[in-house]
Amino acid sequence: MSFYYEKIRMFFLENEPTVEHLNKLWSRCLKLYQVIDMFMKIFKMIEVKQKIDAKLEANPDDENMLEKNQTMRKRLQIGIKLLLKENPVLPTAFKFNGVCLLEKLKREEKQFLNKQMNDLGLKAEETVLSDSVMSPSNNMTT
Repeated sequence: MSFYYEKIRMFFLENEPTVEHLNKLWSRCLKLYQVIDMFMKIFKMIEVKQKIDAKLEANPDDENMLEKNQTMRKRLQIGIKLLLKENPVLPTAFKFNGVCLLEKLKREEKQFLNKQMNDLGLKAEETVLSDSVMSPSNNMTT
């Protein structure tokens, strides 16, 4: 980060800043802020989901918590997908605690749907996604 700051400082020492230069700099700062903000929102949602999961372990039949868990899972999936889509320089996976979080959320959703199907007396699919779907070379670790 200090490299970029120094580069900008040197540029403005040699050149008179114009409105166009300042506008470009401001635009880049705003983009950086938005990426940091998206990461922070994802991490806050992860914390909330972990708390919901803990409450569900204590009381697995709580319909309110099941609904909150499903909503939080969907919000996390959407947030991660948007982050990765809007920032193509980021890896194609989002690793958290050594597991691809996106794949884990998909697996949880499939298990939830299978449980719902079983509760209704319908036959559920037996397919479960693996944790090792993504190759380690293009995963993002946190």
